[in-house]
Amino acid sequence: MGVGLVLDGEVEIDGKYTGGHVRPENKAEDRVDRRLKQNRSPDRLCALAIRQRGFLGQTFTRVIRLQEEAFLLQALGMFQSACGYSD
Repeated sequence: MGVGLVLDGEVEIDGKYTGGHVRPENKAEDRVDRRLKQNRSPDRLCALAIRQRGFLGQTFTRVIRLQEEAFLLQALGMFQSACGYSD
């Protein structure tokens, strides 16, 4: 899985989760904790953007399903000397 783009310097990382809404049950005693992984919808996706700061900064974007993939893409797309910022 080659990235083909390597960012250096100051790099910003941000993602937006979308889709996968799980409707809560009407009765409180029937509801599950939707924050837990096993209770989330499998349709949930994350749009990940890794952007190099500066005038000619480049942007690397991907749609991913798992948060673990974000860490892998970050490691593949940045030099060791790069300084990453995220929220």
